[in-house]
Amino acid sequence: MNLEDYISSGVVESYVLGLADEMERAEFDNMSMLHPEVKAARIAFEESLHEYALEASVVPPVHIKQTLLDKLSLPVLAEESKVVPITTTTNSGSNDQRV
Repeated sequence: MNLEDYISSGVVESYVLGLADEMERAEFDNMSMLHPEVKAARIAFEESLHEYALEASVVPPVHIKQTLLDKLSLPVLAEESKVVPITTTTNSGSNDQRV
């Protein structure tokens, strides 16, 4: 397989998208080090994904942030939790000891 066939086989996309298995990743890493064209193809695909993400992005309405924060906020406890000391008793029951 020549370099053009390797690059157009879908291996670049699989690698970048995390779909390649361990052996494919190792092979791709090796090919990237040996062939600048493979590395350039990876960078070009990553940049195209980035550009697509920017073009397809949507700015949410302003009120969404506050609505989400309101829904995610936890209720605040009205009073502090009380600390109660633990006591142990001996078999006779007359000697309380604090722990």
